[in-house]
Amino acid sequence: MNPWNSYIDVLESGREPDPETAPPDLLDAFHPVHETSSAGQHPGLDALRKMAHRQTTRGDSFELPAHLATCPECLDVFLALLDSPPSLTAMQTARFQSLWFPPRQATGRISFLPFIQWAAAAAILAIIAWFGWMNTSLRPIAIEIESGSLAANIAMPAGMIAPAATPSRPPLSGTVQVKPKQSFTVTTPSRIALPDGVQVQAEPETSLAFKRTMRTTTVELNQGRITLDVAPQPAGHTVQVRTPLGTIRVIGTRFEVISASETAVEYRDDGSGAVQSRPLDIASITVRVREGTVAIRTPADEARIHAGQQAVLRVGQPRIDVSDLQP
Repeated sequence: MNPWNSYIDVLESGREPDPETAPPDLLDAFHPVHETSSAGQHPGLDALRKMAHRQTTRGDSFELPAHLATCPECLDVFLALLDSPPSLTAMQTARFQSLWFPPRQATGRISFLPFIQWAAAAAILAIIAWFGWMNTSLRPIAIEIESGSLAANIAMPAGMIAPAATPSRPPLSGTVQVKPKQSFTVTTPSRIALPDGVQVQAEPETSLAFKRTMRTTTVELNQGRITLDVAPQPAGHTVQVRTPLGTIRVIGTRFEVISASETAVEYRDDGSGAVQSRPLDIASITVRVREGTVAIRTPADEARIHAGQQAVLRVGQPRIDVSDLQP
């Protein structure tokens, strides 16, 4: 309940409230020294008109409410209402109404702040998306064929590839600008220098591709055998070898990656108790680490291989087979 309603009733009755029975807010309106302050509750325009009328009719015998001493807006309106005729301006009225209708300002502020927040969030997402695109988008990469030669591959049906080296299109050597999705077949034993201090030695019939983003240099080995010499990389940059069976991430090292077909023996019980065996061709990837460490990851397993170890990835075998290199 607004105490100013009771204040006007008492004011019009011509008597002050009883200190023993009157509510504290009502006493506060009459006596500014009361402990409980009602300064947060403003009188309405009608109450101020009645106070102004009381002031003009009673003169010095009228004691101003304590609230007017602490609220410039209410006092400003009260003094304007004392004039004859009242000199209340539109600006005074607007300031006074703002005391009674703060939700209008709050609503406008609340509706504006989410717009700023959404705009800021959209800008942040755009920056993140830009960095993500920069980190994953393929860039042209220049390779230097220091020795040997490569032939650019031509895509064939069903995903097969064939070397494109012909008498009219000789094998490549020297500096080559590699386009995204371009692959090569090694025609003679070759040594290839990549950016970021990566050296690749490749044997004939090896099928390779080179890809680069802002954060990653990738050598794709489809078949054959390569040896990599990788200098320590700057922070945030990774060199990796991607194979059909898994990915080898370089931690600064020298290692070999070999794609081959192996002969394995499968033991089967034919039901008679006799164990039979037959050879199976199993495609595999062998990683031999000469220096440093590499991290290998397949869809089902991952391992770190250190200098003097080798790892074998086989089709149909989820586990990575790790063993020591033979002297």
